[in-house]
Amino acid sequence: MMTNRTGWLVVAAIVLASACNAREPVPERRDEAGDRVDRLRSLPYAATAGPADPERSGVTRAEVEGEGDDGHLFLYSSRRPPVAELIDRQGTVLRSWHDRRARYLVRARPLADGGLLWLGTEKLGPKVQAEDRARYLLRFDADGRVVWRVRRPFHHDVAVLPDGTLLALVFRYVDAPHISPADPVRDDLLVRLDGSGREIGSRSLLESLTSSPELFTPLEVAAKTIRGERYVDLIHANTVRWIDSGASRRSRGVFPEGSVLVTSRHQNAVFAIDWDSGRLLWAWGPGQLDGPHDAQVVERGRLLIFDNGLVRGWSRVIELDLRSRRIVWEYRADPLESFYTRSRGTCQRLAGGHTLVTESGKGRVFEVTPDGRVVWEYFNPHVDEASGERGTIGRMVMLDRELSARLAAGLREAR
Repeated sequence: MMTNRTGWLVVAAIVLASACNAREPVPERRDEAGDRVDRLRSLPYAATAGPADPERSGVTRAEVEGEGDDGHLFLYSSRRPPVAELIDRQGTVLRSWHDRRARYLVRARPLADGGLLWLGTEKLGPKVQAEDRARYLLRFDADGRVVWRVRRPFHHDVAVLPDGTLLALVFRYVDAPHISPADPVRDDLLVRLDGSGREIGSRSLLESLTSSPELFTPLEVAAKTIRGERYVDLIHANTVRWIDSGASRRSRGVFPEGSVLVTSRHQNAVFAIDWDSGRLLWAWGPGQLDGPHDAQVVERGRLLIFDNGLVRGWSRVIELDLRSRRIVWEYRADPLESFYTRSRGTCQRLAGGHTLVTESGKGRVFEVTPDGRVVWEYFNPHVDEASGERGTIGRMVMLDRELSARLAAGLREAR
């Protein structure tokens, strides 16, 4: 792997050029391309989505009857103001969750017992700058009571495994001279927790990605400075998916049961890692993806991915055939730039073939048909008191009928 700045710029320009087609402009100079990637990766995540527009609040489009109206509800996470809400197809709020300590809500994850996982950042004093002290994970029970709270540098995502254990992303800083001789490297850990939030195992993504050069050679990432701390954010993992027996079957055996699917924003890639050994099993994306999020296995041996288009300036959702490694379906807007979120963003394949898409940076969620028609649209109705701007949305998911009923059965306000 190259270790000098000039070499990385050449690699970045090659990656950008191969990722573009005739509709995607390529920067004219390689050094400009590399500098632009650096700047975009270093920008902080937005908590709000611009001035609140009363005509863009709640459900704004319902042209045809959407999928799963019979008992299916939606759960979404508003980053700021931090609130998780359960809504129906008409946007009626059936239940809300709050945490008085929260500054931001990163993501809410429903639990089979009617409880909820809340991944967020706390309000700390102005003298406290270390982001690892602000981050936490808590668990609500079915009645909305906080069962436990664990403070640790959790970030982006947490998954629930079939046995009830949890899998979360945690970061740490390590010395890795083979990657960055001068600056520490931020490593992403896959941390497994029991039902009480206690750690029972972990795997280093940095070790996984750098130990199998025959499968993947990491792209070099420039160092950035955040709150006075300089480091290399090599991976920036943002989504974890546990491959259970069902997901393995849907992948047609490409991903074995007991592996973990990870999406990496800064490597423009999706990885499969064996949990037991930490070994890298599969990788795809550089030259095709541009700051991606939320890869997940869907039917017929395919992978659904939210491709942000960090550099190209417009987003898309793609479906990849795992065997041929070819993109077999994609959604892109017309005009292209009308659908774009630089950071975050999620997607979910619904039972009848529609796709639910969270355009996080605009606080918008929409449902699109296989032929590209938007048939349902929702804007975050919550407005940040300090800025007067609409909050962004970390993720919205449609729940199945059983889980919808369990979450709706609890107290209306959970704090």
